[in-house]
Amino acid sequence: MSFEIFPWNDNLETGIEAIDEQHKKLVQLLNRLAAHLADCSHLVTLNAIFDELADYADYHFNAEEQLWKNYLGETNSCLIAHEQEHADFFREVQQLKNNQDENSDDTIRSVVSFLAKWLAYHILDSDKKMAAICLGLQSGMSAENAKLNAEQQMSGAAKVLVETVLHMYDSLFNRTLDMMRESALRRQAEEALKASEELYSGQSAFISNLLSNSNISERELADLVYHNSSQGMFVTDSDNQIISINPAFTQITGYAEADVIGKLPTVLLPDMHSHYSFLISLHDKLNSLGHWEGEYWNKRKNGEVYPEMMNLMLIKNDGNTEKYMVGMFSDVSKIKNTEKQLWINENYDSLTKLPNRHMFNRSLKREIEKATFSGVPLSLLLIDLDLFKHVNDSYGHAVGDSLLKMAAQRISNIVSNYGEVARIGGDEFTVILPAIGDGRWLDDIVELIITDLSRPFVLGEGRKTYISASVGITVYPKDATEADVLLKNADQAMYCAKRQGRNRYCYFTYSMQETAKMRQRLIVDLHQALKENQFVLYYQPIVDLGKNTISKAESLIRWHHPDHGMISPADFIPVAEETGLIVPLGDWVFNEAIGQGNRWNLLFGPDFQISINKSPAQFTQKSEHHDWLDDLDVNGSNFVIEITEGMLIENTSTVEKRIQKYKNKKIEVAIDDFGTGYSSLSYLNKFDIDYIKIDRSFINNLSQGKQYQTLCEAMILMAHKLNIKVIAEGVETEEQKNMLIAMGCDYGQGYLFSPPVPADVFEQFMVQWQK
Repeated sequence: MSFEIFPWNDNLETGIEAIDEQHKKLVQLLNRLAAHLADCSHLVTLNAIFDELADYADYHFNAEEQLWKNYLGETNSCLIAHEQEHADFFREVQQLKNNQDENSDDTIRSVVSFLAKWLAYHILDSDKKMAAICLGLQSGMSAENAKLNAEQQMSGAAKVLVETVLHMYDSLFNRTLDMMRESALRRQAEEALKASEELYSGQSAFISNLLSNSNISERELADLVYHNSSQGMFVTDSDNQIISINPAFTQITGYAEADVIGKLPTVLLPDMHSHYSFLISLHDKLNSLGHWEGEYWNKRKNGEVYPEMMNLMLIKNDGNTEKYMVGMFSDVSKIKNTEKQLWINENYDSLTKLPNRHMFNRSLKREIEKATFSGVPLSLLLIDLDLFKHVNDSYGHAVGDSLLKMAAQRISNIVSNYGEVARIGGDEFTVILPAIGDGRWLDDIVELIITDLSRPFVLGEGRKTYISASVGITVYPKDATEADVLLKNADQAMYCAKRQGRNRYCYFTYSMQETAKMRQRLIVDLHQALKENQFVLYYQPIVDLGKNTISKAESLIRWHHPDHGMISPADFIPVAEETGLIVPLGDWVFNEAIGQGNRWNLLFGPDFQISINKSPAQFTQKSEHHDWLDDLDVNGSNFVIEITEGMLIENTSTVEKRIQKYKNKKIEVAIDDFGTGYSSLSYLNKFDIDYIKIDRSFINNLSQGKQYQTLCEAMILMAHKLNIKVIAEGVETEEQKNMLIAMGCDYGQGYLFSPPVPADVFEQFMVQWQK
């Protein structure tokens, strides 16, 4: 059976033959490197193939960049970004290679994993986009239209495909490489066994020929044994005493002639008493059949016990007056070690050394059988590391692997006395807890796991990082009696914990099954909705409280489902973020808002602004909306990007760079739901924020007492000191509006003025307002 970690198919073709041929060559080299890694090839071989791949990648990048320059010119922003990707590639590979002295096999594996995932993204996304631009220019399009056409080709279903492929690659790569290594080890074991059998067959023929001459002398016998056998051989006389051995006997056992001549072969046994019944059986078969072949354990002179394959044969002379026994044996330690390694690879995770999914499934079924017999319940935990992807993205896969090993050790330290831990893929771990049902004891164990995983992880060079864990719990037989159903239950409970805010645990309930089914239907419907344009943008006016004018509106997505009517964004946006659909959905929103903005700049004046919400998942993706503005001939000052406070904390480097790019395009930035997250004056100042939007929870309570009034006044005063303007969300009464005006709030937004409405209704509203 043949495996490839990166199978080539037509979807990877860019349409430019020279580039496609070079991509195929890179993929061939990558698959060749992976195959040698699976075959446990020498490090010299692995490094030679890697160097060949790196050299070819360098040649390919130069050829690719020259081709793009011929079409786009040297200063094109897409080309510059492409060149930066190539530079980042070599930097990441070098960082991985620098760890080689620590664990060569793991390092090469990390390099191959990175190469596969990077190459998949680079071809499917970056290269295909660049090729589409070049092909557009070749067909006669203008530069702007060619770029716009490429963006459209790479959005929607194509974008979802890329994100899905990358999301799956972690587990797919490891499973494929493990299968390749399993196949290689199995083949090596079979070859070793075949060679052993052929050797036994040749030696058996030799023995038969040797023993057909009953008058052979001891000297001739010893000479023939010495010159014709590479395996250990010995001969005993009629008293079962050893009378001759060959050099291989000494090489294998460590015993010289002086140690064994005149002694019984049992001198090689580790323990005579424990093998007594075996020796009686062997003696009976040997006397009745004249030969015996089998496997057992012998002892070397240094005391080491090793597995041995033995072939014994009795020889009598013509007069039956003399009886000899000839023994031929080989050390089968290597075969046993290969079989053991194969078993380990089949059942254990190569990174954490924990049981893998295969072993976990067997263990769970075994524990269910024991629990059924004893009538005692058992619990199953599914642990998912929250925000682990951020660690991989920020520090690289080598650091991510270190964190996984440390997390595995922390979990094992807590539950080692109670149950069995396994890593079933990616950043997911399971814990089987026999004889522990739901109750305070189980809660205590889970809380210990969550608490321990929330402690800082120190990952080289004193670098600290923090994660948390979401845990799903299901109990046998209360929730289910089948292993696969229990795992599915634990998975649903784990996702429930994530939806509730992470860093917590949830027990499975039957209502989760229906929720999971509804969620799956929602995912399918979301894909369909994108294809069938079921989404629409609504707009809510933002009123200048001092002038009582409107020059801003927030765009809010709505879903008109053909069967279920209007679906709340609160229901489908989280699902879109989890599945990656938020990317094409965000692209659609941005395009729609730009088109509407152009129209309203003509209707309502050149300063009219539209606010566009960006989710955390969308904000860190590759698509650069600020670059679209050049192609679409749009003024960035007509748009505001709204983000949440939490995004300023989670990935400050990425966020800072992205915000700066928006600012360079004159796009303003607002912090949505201000006061509910990680409020910090330093972050507001650092990221050059233009607006804060006070969360509606503060506005709703303005009339409830001095506390909320003081809080709102403090936020407004603080923002103004930082030259930040303030928008109050959820304004619903005249009293609230008047209080905000008195506090000096700049803008108000809420149902007092207008609910979110479709674009045509918004235009009618604006006409009436201006009157």
